[in-house]
Amino acid sequence: MAEVVKQTEKKRDTKFKRGNPGGGRPKGSKNKFTSLRDSFIEVFDRLGGVDGLYDWADKNAHNQGQFYQWITKMLPTNIDIDHKGTIDGKLTIEVVYLKGAEVPAGGNGDGNGGKVPA
Repeated sequence: MAEVVKQTEKKRDTKFKRGNPGGGRPKGSKNKFTSLRDSFIEVFDRLGGVDGLYDWADKNAHNQGQFYQWITKMLPTNIDIDHKGTIDGKLTIEVVYLKGAEVPAGGNGDGNGGKVPA
């Protein structure tokens, strides 16, 4: 029993102190996440950037599904919205296409043959 008391008496002060006295990333050292992000962006660019990603996702439904799973993981999970007024129970979703982009089957309803004007 006396040994247990000695161990608790030796408990160190774990309060955070400025200047990295005993832990954390040393001042001036590289942040590993920043390095990882930069490496990921470099590989993304070498693989074709946005065009390469689009070509990959456009190959088949499996790749498209994988792409959408990645996107959902990158979206914020909690958004605080301060709303004043009333909600009428309607939900409106607006799909915006980039100029010159191909529009999915069914077109955009403007009779332009499935292509958004440039």
